[in-house]
Amino acid sequence: IGLARTQALIENLKREIQLNGTEFKGGKTNIISVTATRTLLATESGSTIYWTLGSAHNITLPDAEVGLKYTFVIAVGAAAGHYIACQSADRFFGKAVVLSETDDQVGLQNQAIAASARKALHIQSDISTTGGNAGDVVTIEAIDGTYWRVTADLHTTNANPSSIAVFKNAVP
Repeated sequence: IGLARTQALIENLKREIQLNGTEFKGGKTNIISVTATRTLLATESGSTIYWTLGSAHNITLPDAEVGLKYTFVIAVGAAAGHYIACQSADRFFGKAVVLSETDDQVGLQNQAIAASARKALHIQSDISTTGGNAGDVVTIEAIDGTYWRVTADLHTTNANPSSIAVFKNAVP
């Protein structure tokens, strides 16, 4: 069997590979710095979004597609309201935990999967119902063609997180 034929046979193999604890070394995560309003692309899935809040601006996700995933790392907290929004046919569900920077208080918002609209995440560092300061992380992953699962670990400079309202029906 010739080299070209062997190569063609290998290229046409359609098999699953089990990695069983295999480590990949030398790989780097794609980092995208966002300083103004931006819509992410599906091809940017797997990226870490380094969000330098500054003046109020929003980030919009692409259409939900199974397996798309973004991690948002907040670089600097801001008093201006910022939003992560999904497309009009999509919805968010998941949890947002907000810790107080100045008091021993914790708030939680747990958003179930529902047909009702939860299309935006409000990120603002200084109010008791949200959070969003340096080092805070929001992970968003599409579990199907409609729903994005959210895990938000945030903190506020407000003394007492209460009635957490990170999940919103829309960007105001």
